[in-house]
Amino acid sequence: MSALGASSSTPTARGAASSAAAATPSSSAASGGASRAADARGATPSSAAASAATPSAATGPAPSTSPAEAVPSPDATVLRYLAAFGPASVKDMQTWAGLTRLREAFERLRPQLVTFRDESGVELFDLPEAPRPDADTPAPPRFLPEFDNLLLSHADRTRVVPAEYWGRSWVGNQAYCTFLVDGFLAGVWRLAEGALVIEPFGTLTKAQRADLVEEGVRMLDTMHPGSSYDIRFGTVVP
Repeated sequence: MSALGASSSTPTARGAASSAAAATPSSSAASGGASRAADARGATPSSAAASAATPSAATGPAPSTSPAEAVPSPDATVLRYLAAFGPASVKDMQTWAGLTRLREAFERLRPQLVTFRDESGVELFDLPEAPRPDADTPAPPRFLPEFDNLLLSHADRTRVVPAEYWGRSWVGNQAYCTFLVDGFLAGVWRLAEGALVIEPFGTLTKAQRADLVEEGVRMLDTMHPGSSYDIRFGTVVP
């Protein structure tokens, strides 16, 4: 790992799996970090809450309330994003946030961060104490919901989505539930007629299928405790 401002071989991102891809994130750590990164966004009162706070002629003035929570500064949001998805580039952060001109925030934070270079020479930023497992660290299978942050949080999504599978996890504006094997997108899944149906994009080994079944049981026990589900593998998605 390189120190601040230095260049080195690309580190592995949070809980990454073994792969030739630079800074490949693991499903387990990055998926858990997705919710933390989402929390970085400023809280916006809902229309219902706003209506409730509006005085009416019948009830008279509403009791005073504290002002809405302030939107976090760009610097604070960058730090929270990196905690979930680093190492990452400025462009990665802008892709996730839907914002531009975040370079200034990264430059202000540079003294607090460590930097690396990926295989294409792109500068990646990260928190000094963030976990960066070795590239050969095992990544267990994970089932993801539609529009999971893990698949949407980097400009270079080949760190999670193999090039040959690009575009196969959605149709039009409809995203599928997906699953990861060894930290990479490997297929889609759905609940249908009392069964968890797993549809891989390619051929899985016997061990990978067994690991997916085990993880599927764990997911179903969490999502639908006390319910009974079959787990089966569907036709490989072309």
